[in-house]
This record gives sequence, C-alpha cells and structure tokens, in this order.
Amino acid sequence: MLDNFLKNFTDPQTLSDKALSAWLEYKLALLQGASYTQDVIDSFSPCVLESVPASDYGVEASPAWRRFFLATLLADWASYESKVDRADVARLKYIMSSAYPYFKLWTCCMPNGEVTPVGYTAWYPIARFVFEALRKDPAQIDDRGTFLPLRGGIGKSPKHAYVFNISIVPPLRNTVCAQKMMHSLRAEGRRYRQANIAAIAVADEGCRLAQLAGLKKVGRVTVQGESESLFIKQAAG
Repeated sequence: MLDNFLKNFTDPQTLSDKALSAWLEYKLALLQGASYTQDVIDSFSPCVLESVPASDYGVEASPAWRRFFLATLLADWASYESKVDRADVARLKYIMSSAYPYFKLWTCCMPNGEVTPVGYTAWYPIARFVFEALRKDPAQIDDRGTFLPLRGGIGKSPKHAYVFNISIVPPLRNTVCAQKMMHSLRAEGRRYRQANIAAIAVADEGCRLAQLAGLKKVGRVTVQGESESLFIKQAAG
C-alpha cells in the first residue's frame, strides 16, 4: 500500500510555490469537508518510509521522500485548526531529512477512492544533554530548535528521545482510528523501554495524547514566548 500511495501522491518538486500553496489549501478543504463513513474508518492504516536510496544530494533527491514529506505536512496541517499549532515547513523538512524512519503516517481511503493522510506520529533520538536540561532545568530551553534529532542513529536503540508529534484530523479523534494509532505508538514505546522520553505540548489535545502515550506531565516550559506543558517518561529499570 505504501508503494502505491507514494507513487500516486503529488511530488512537491513538480509544483511552484504558488501552486503548492493552492494544492495544500485545496486538500485541507477536502479533508475538512469529507464524510468519514464506516468504510473510510475501516481503511485506516499506517505508512512508513524505512529508507531511501543514497544520494550525494541528500534525501530530497528521492521522489518517495519528497512525497512522504508532503503527505506528512498535509497530515499535520489538517490535524490542527489553528495555524500557530502547525509544523513549520522548514523545521519539519530539516527534521525529516534525518529522522523520517521514525515518522508513521496514517491514511484513509476516502469515498472518492483516493488514499489520503489523516494523521501521524513522530519521535526521534535526541542528545543526552537536551533531555537532562528538560528534566533538571527546563528554563534553559527557550527554542524548539534545541530538539534536533541525532543523526546517524537510525536502527539503533535510542537512550534519549523526543516525541515530535501525535495528531489526527478532528473528525477521527475519539474514534477507533485514534485508538489504533495510540496502540501502535505505545507498542513502539514498549520496544524502547530503556529510553528516556520527553515531549512538549501546547494544545489540550496534544497534552491528552501525550498522557495516553504513557508520558507524565512534570511542569511547564516557555518556548519562543509560549508557555507549554512538559511531559517526561523515565527509562524502565
């Protein structure tokens, strides 16, 4: 399903900035006005991109990566009604350039037969000093740029990790789709019981999902002028 989904999805490299903006607005409107029938809900399934061919020009040389990135961006923007809560394009692209194997995209087959991204979860390994700063003195953290993924850690068991996102489009919240997504995320967490995990959330929905993922609220941090909830899960043992 992943191969067909990515082959049929739009490659952002084929669109101008103006055309890409129009495409995103069109897709967001379709998702907001869609009918989430039982057949649509039953089609809810995950997609991951485990690897791309090596290139001297980086992952952006891969059409599959570019499509996976755009699908993730669409899922993110469709999940948050407020633009301020949506992922910044440049930051998401930078993070996904090294951490894309840790992103799990969730899709549904819509009534028109088109497979569309409707949510995603993402986490990735971070440096020990970043986690320790969050745990001991979160006042040190005042910019989201601090939470950058460790490069070269793919395939290894992380010791410290950051939950970048847990989201799903509003019509599918509190449905079996959201439950399936959270069950999958918790299963991933059980595979990495020896990792210390941190997350920061602004919206109430993000806080609720962080707690469902097994993280505990330990305080607040101020990031770029915004007061946000800090969640941490200590390694088992």
